[in-house]
Amino acid sequence: MPSVPTPKLTSEEYLKLERVRSDLQDKILVERFTRQTESTWEYWSANTSDSKLELKSIDVQIGVDEIYSKVEFKPEPPDDDDQLKEVEKNTAYR
Repeated sequence: MPSVPTPKLTSEEYLKLERVRSDLQDKILVERFTRQTESTWEYWSANTSDSKLELKSIDVQIGVDEIYSKVEFKPEPPDDDDQLKEVEKNTAYR
């Protein structure tokens, strides 16, 4: 796995990032950074509910579905084909 540089943001600064706030609202994303050496980190991420987060240092495994068990996601917007089908279905041709 590629090493990831040590972040230079405080936790408060990190949470203020617009990208992070929007990502947390509409999709699953779990990230883990594990320190390998003083200057290298191992990065792991999951974006599906059937993944498992493993925390070896405390001998714990938790399902991503458990982490997100009480989160309600925004419904995905319908694609253009779905909208067209709905219009066609509701339109009466005479």
